[in-house]
Amino acid sequence: MALIQTGWALMRSFGPAIGGFIILWFGAGGNFLVQAGAYALIAFTVLWIHFAPHKASGNAGSPIQNVREVFGYVKKERVTRLFMVMGWVLSFFIVPSYVALPPIYAKDVFHGGPEVLGYILSAVGAAALSVV
Repeated sequence: MALIQTGWALMRSFGPAIGGFIILWFGAGGNFLVQAGAYALIAFTVLWIHFAPHKASGNAGSPIQNVREVFGYVKKERVTRLFMVMGWVLSFFIVPSYVALPPIYAKDVFHGGPEVLGYILSAVGAAALSVV
């Protein structure tokens, strides 16, 4: 969990700053082109992953039964339930405000452009790194 959070914090620190400068130098279209190239590299890397052959289990139930078993397990296991709630809280409450508010602050409060947005988003990531 700490490794994932550190990765997110690093991404929040360096990604927006780099993205802001790419927008300044190459425009929005160039930024999308760089992102497309990065996603292509990730897809190419994923193709190199080799998984062991999967052996089918003998007790495969219906999909509905499998979902019921999962919810029963989450209901029974306190730690698993805690991690599920933590993931939902982040997805439902924190991420939407993190995505929507910084551009508004950069433009209307600080009267800046993409470079100011990059600084704001990088500051959030740097603060997250200092906590981890």
